Amino acid sequence: MRVILLTAVAILGVTAILLPLTTSAPAAQTPAGSAPLAPLGPADSYFVSQTSLGTLFQVDSGRLAETKGTTQTIRSYAELMESSHIAVNNALLAILKNKTPAPPPTLLRAAYSTMVSTLQDETGQTFDADHVRGQVNYQKANTALYQYEIANGTDPDLRAFAQERLPKIQDHLARALKLQGGAEEGRDTRMDKLIGCLLAVSLRLSAASTKSGRTPVGAELVAAGTPYSPGVLAGGTLYVSGLPGSDPETHALPSDFGVEARNCFDDVGRVLKDAHLSYSDVVSVQIHLADMSEFDQVNSIYKSYFTSPYPARTTVQVAKLSQGARIEVAAIANK
Repeated sequence: MRVILLTAVAILGVTAILLPLTTSAPAAQTPAGSAPLAPLGPADSYFVSQTSLGTLFQVDSGRLAETKGTTQTIRSYAELMESSHIAVNNALLAILKNKTPAPPPTLLRAAYSTMVSTLQDETGQTFDADHVRGQVNYQKANTALYQYEIANGTDPDLRAFAQERLPKIQDHLARALKLQGGAEEGRDTRMDKLIGCLLAVSLRLSAASTKSGRTPVGAELVAAGTPYSPGVLAGGTLYVSGLPGSDPETHALPSDFGVEARNCFDDVGRVLKDAHLSYSDVVSVQIHLADMSEFDQVNSIYKSYFTSPYPARTTVQVAKLSQGARIEVAAIANK
């Protein structure tokens, strides 16, 4: 019988909310007339169990930071993490209603519990530095976890959920990195050793995102189910697909060609950012134009994104671009 735990318990003296964890008891027979529960593949089961555990960690550590953090910025970030992860839990609960039970989380349970226990004993700048460092590494591992599900998951609902949430996870990472700039650096503490396991998991997931070690990025730029990735990170090289200049909000092509061209380069920048790269890391650019008479304007816009030494570049006129676009830009970047 599937049992979903959604109750408050005390763990390490900290009130924690258990999320949709399931027991390993056998599932009951589906009642007559009910749709059978959809089975979860190995990648989906891992994603669900680790996401549930991550929410538990963020609620526990966030409540500590709300009371022990010495700056309003740290306390506000903790509040954001709590509310965001509780929202994730609620969304997962809705998806998992029609799925077979996932195994309880195990891989990072001890590390997260020890991190919370360590934070309980710290105060002042020591607490701030360790809490923020833990957040940075958690968000790195979480980004890899979501990318892993997008690349390897077989459940369409969970993959769509991961694609929708990934940009928010990446925003959380960016916020944590900004916080880290104001926290104490250069300290070698017990927390450094604990969060090392999170980095190891992050690296293992990134390497395992496909059998060839490829990681899709920029998922927020395309609708769920679109049969291509805006970018693919293979090793240290990022390959950016040909991107049209659609409006980022409406996804419609603008009437002004200059705006359309800038949207292309802006979207290339979004894919670069998702891969933790920048325009300065681009080594090659491919520009496809429906009308070569627009070349001078494109060239002027291009120079507002790239500086010397410029990347290699190819510009060609084509007979027609998808959906009536007048320009499409692809790129290759390497750190």
